[in-house]
Amino acid sequence: EVYSSDFPLKYGGRLSSITDIRTKDGSLGKFGISSEITPLTFSARTEIPICQDRITATANVRKSILGWVMKRLDIDGDFTFYDIHSKIHFKISPKDRLYVSIFNGNDYYSNLETGNNYAVFWSNIAATIRHYRTLGARHYMNQTAYFGQYKYLIFTNDDHSNYWNTRIGNMAYKADFVWEATPWITLRYGAEYSYHVFVPATLYLNYEKSNSGLLTGNADNIVAYLGAEAQATKKIAIKAGARVSVWQNYGPAKSFYFNDTIRTWDTTSYGYGRFNHYVRIEPRVAVVYRVLPSLDLKVSAERNVQYLHMLSNSISPFTTLDLWIPSGNYFRPQEVIAATFSATARVGDMTLTTCAYYKFFHNLTEYRLHANMLMNRTIENEFYLGKAKSVGLEISAPYFRDEIVHVTLKK
Repeated sequence: EVYSSDFPLKYGGRLSSITDIRTKDGSLGKFGISSEITPLTFSARTEIPICQDRITATANVRKSILGWVMKRLDIDGDFTFYDIHSKIHFKISPKDRLYVSIFNGNDYYSNLETGNNYAVFWSNIAATIRHYRTLGARHYMNQTAYFGQYKYLIFTNDDHSNYWNTRIGNMAYKADFVWEATPWITLRYGAEYSYHVFVPATLYLNYEKSNSGLLTGNADNIVAYLGAEAQATKKIAIKAGARVSVWQNYGPAKSFYFNDTIRTWDTTSYGYGRFNHYVRIEPRVAVVYRVLPSLDLKVSAERNVQYLHMLSNSISPFTTLDLWIPSGNYFRPQEVIAATFSATARVGDMTLTTCAYYKFFHNLTEYRLHANMLMNRTIENEFYLGKAKSVGLEISAPYFRDEIVHVTLKK
């Protein structure tokens, strides 16, 4: 599911949109194997019931066949990617479910013809443990602990001893609650703690870390939210709530900021410990009016905050030097106030949505002329912070019908 407005209260930390991706659960009673071949990939999926109606496991593997095609066409270079995902579902009791999920994906491209870059490597790993429990007749809880890390390397010589590296990782625990207080009122509340690790840019020479690079420090984020959904009448539904978030920076770090009094850049070094924090409140409200059984009109308003800044310098499709910078003394949290009006019509298997929006942004980053992004320790000096507004119309028409033919072997 993609949300471009009216974000669910349990989600935040983004300005423009949020994508909600959920993995499939395995079958508790059947063994199955399925596979799929496309012009670029081969994938296979296995469902294994370990204990009848109690424990099941799934495993998914996807690998590119583009490297094989390139060799057959005598194209110089090596391009490959694969990803592996596995999940175990435990039915602990009639009220409890436990899910353990692990994902690992790697992409690799070598022998580039751009400059003197010889290879590019991307890696993504994520692990999640989720516990679902029924607390009462209409009271539910989801608690989740997860870990994730993404890294990106550019090798600049034949033996890969010299390379540029960037990495971002996070660890978090969150608890989400849903309480259907009455048939017409539902309360949603929860909290989350996350710790973020930043390695924005580091240069290695002969496998040794050089002194070049950014030292931004790490950060953590504490979030609590509360909201309600009410069915006011048969045709009108109202949603309202708010998130409160606390962002804290941790050293060691070097901070650069512009002194408006003497018009110069100042440098401050921090040791271990907290050196900066922000507190933000994000209210959200939406009203839905059902004109017809297949037609809804919705008006929404919200304020969202994003503490992560992604800075890019696109030289070519394979050397996009993406850096993740935490909000701090200079890069302040990005904020948006958004108002939307949308109409959603359901026709058969298709849902047509038209959304008009107005968004006002604060603390957006904009590059200075001829910005130097590569290994720049004072990268703050390459950006302006400013305000912006966006007015537009979005139309989407997803078609919910699975036409893919799967071959399944059942035992």
